[in-house]
Amino acid sequence: MDDPGSQASIEGLLEDAFAAVEEGRLEFAETLCRKVLQYEPRNFDAMLLLGGLAGADGRTRMGIDLLRDALAVDPDSVDARLQLAGLLCAEGKLDEAVALLETAGTLEPDNVTVQNDLAVLYLEADRRSDALACLERLIELNAGKRATHYSMALLLEMRGDDRGAIAAYRNTLTVDPRNADAEERLGNLLYRHGEIPDALEHFRHLADSVPETSVGRRGRARSLFETEKYAELEAYLTRAIEADPRNCELYRLLGNTLARLGRFEDAVAAFERGIAVGPRHIASYYDLANVKRLSDADRPLTARMEALAADERLVDEQRITLHFALGKAQ
Repeated sequence: MDDPGSQASIEGLLEDAFAAVEEGRLEFAETLCRKVLQYEPRNFDAMLLLGGLAGADGRTRMGIDLLRDALAVDPDSVDARLQLAGLLCAEGKLDEAVALLETAGTLEPDNVTVQNDLAVLYLEADRRSDALACLERLIELNAGKRATHYSMALLLEMRGDDRGAIAAYRNTLTVDPRNADAEERLGNLLYRHGEIPDALEHFRHLADSVPETSVGRRGRARSLFETEKYAELEAYLTRAIEADPRNCELYRLLGNTLARLGRFEDAVAAFERGIAVGPRHIASYYDLANVKRLSDADRPLTARMEALAADERLVDEQRITLHFALGKAQ
């Protein structure tokens, strides 16, 4: 009989754990991983699998701790970096997630998943020029593949070709109708160009199809806002923010809702909360300046806006938005 702590036994336990995951027996897989770690506390594969299982089950902090431990054993593991970055985003630690994926991109520059996830995080952080570089690389890597439609749509949008982006997002949804991110961005562009009924149709569909996601919550909020159901929207946003406290756009929608209700002090507070969560969420600065005349007492805020406007990673549209907001402060 093999020693339970022998290398052969440990490898057998890991094989059984991976097979259990394939069969959907996740609790059994966890038990096997923990048994491996009893014999070999720094076993990379066991920590990686166990961390991924914990994260998928909503035990985010446990997953983060396990994946950090796995990465300490193998700092060059792109898989560990990808999984850890995803869990850190769920905790609102966007900068750390970006740093992990930037290193992963250096380790494996042709990894499509890394480039895709990094582009998404750059967009989330309003680092559009960096997102553009990732998208251009994605299109090179994905040539001829279905994912190219979405990458091309993002690239066209970032370059300011809204009509081209709208067509590309429609193509994306034709081949991938469950792509909620593409549908949200399509709705936003249609709204920007005054095609309100079409935009609302997409927002409502997101609210119905993925109601418990950030995209779905934003979709429901925007559809309520455009139909001027402000009292209902305030109640909904209060609940949505409790469930999704890192969603900057929800705070901005709440601020605009409260402003429509004439509650300007509450609106300012909502915008300020959103900026605290997402200090690069440029639209929030503009909307805040619309409801509050910024004075010398707000110098820390305007200084932050000036520093952000000087960031070379901004695209022209973002910089112009900030300059308009700063102009309102004069």
